[in-house]
Amino acid sequence: MIENLSQEVIKDGRIMVIKHSSSIAFTPAFPFFLRQVAELIENGHGSAFTSWDDDTTGIIWGEIDDKIVAIFAYHTDQIKYKILNVSLTSVDKEHRGLGIHTILNSYFEMIAKRLGCTGTAATVHPNNTIRLKSAEKDGLKIAYHKLYKRL
Repeated sequence: MIENLSQEVIKDGRIMVIKHSSSIAFTPAFPFFLRQVAELIENGHGSAFTSWDDDTTGIIWGEIDDKIVAIFAYHTDQIKYKILNVSLTSVDKEHRGLGIHTILNSYFEMIAKRLGCTGTAATVHPNNTIRLKSAEKDGLKIAYHKLYKRL
């Protein structure tokens, strides 16, 4: 079910409609999500496998003039630890620098609190400097480094 959360004025004065679904499946934001996953894989910032489950991945998105311009996807697999994990965030290149990520993050934190979480977490590729900067602005700190070796 799609929930209309609110409307926000972005830095250039336009109105952005904020929407949410607790399941990413069958949402109008799903194609945007998939394009961003493909871009991360092509840029070397993501792994070429399906890492989400439609039933446990929710999504918040922003629309301007009925066009999706940003997403904030999350997964609930750590809810039992009271942590809501970010799956993927993205703002369309044409709409960056307008405060959209910050707005969507505030709604993500609202959803986390609604679900009874006391914290949020994100996994970010070390070369994804744009996301590392936005994560820092969101108040996320490195808790530990996860190392990986392909065999």
